[in-house]
Amino acid sequence: MEKQSPLHPEDGVFCLNPNHKGTRAEPEDCVIGLEAEQTKVKDFWRWAFSDFCDDALKGDYAEWLVSILLGVRTERRRYWANTDLVSQPGVRIEVKSSSYWQSWKLWEETGKPKCVKVAGDKERRRIRFAGLKVGDAVGNVGYKSDLYVFAFQAQRDPSLWNAFDLSQWEFYMLTKQELEEIGAKSLSLDMVSSRSKKPMAATEFSIEGRKKLREIELNKQQMPQPDTT
Repeated sequence: MEKQSPLHPEDGVFCLNPNHKGTRAEPEDCVIGLEAEQTKVKDFWRWAFSDFCDDALKGDYAEWLVSILLGVRTERRRYWANTDLVSQPGVRIEVKSSSYWQSWKLWEETGKPKCVKVAGDKERRRIRFAGLKVGDAVGNVGYKSDLYVFAFQAQRDPSLWNAFDLSQWEFYMLTKQELEEIGAKSLSLDMVSSRSKKPMAATEFSIEGRKKLREIELNKQQMPQPDTT
């Protein structure tokens, strides 16, 4: 009988080796079948993911920032996961982000810049963080994470806006229990700020966030375990 590959057993079902590159790409990978000069993966990334003022990319970037500041490093982002980050002890973290500015407010579809004013207090009152409550496969809706981090890019002047300048970011935290007391599906920035007492700069958030993770971890350890007998 012909020897079967360990990745292709007779029933056709197999698991990828954890070290298998799979669908992951590297910057210098080339697009097979294209001979144009700019056909490397990094060229696609530059085309699709170079504007950090886009809402979707800003959210991904905020998750990445939070993962570093809290010491919860992961190899990659998993869009299909039920929560954004999970610490090694199992604390689930949801990251919500917003900003005064989004690309569609600054640029026409043609690429022509729009004329805008520096954001004021009226624009701040309009900032909201949505999607706090989510449903599961059987229709139960609630707060699925243990800790909710709100990352706000607070630069009001679009000509100075820089996602990579951490001094322009504000960070807030609310626990699942605190959100359950409020019971809302979305919260305004003003509400988040009032409940969190004050905005935190990146360094303070890194310190206080790690303390909060440890506190939640200890509380989870003290909770009675379900009887499985």
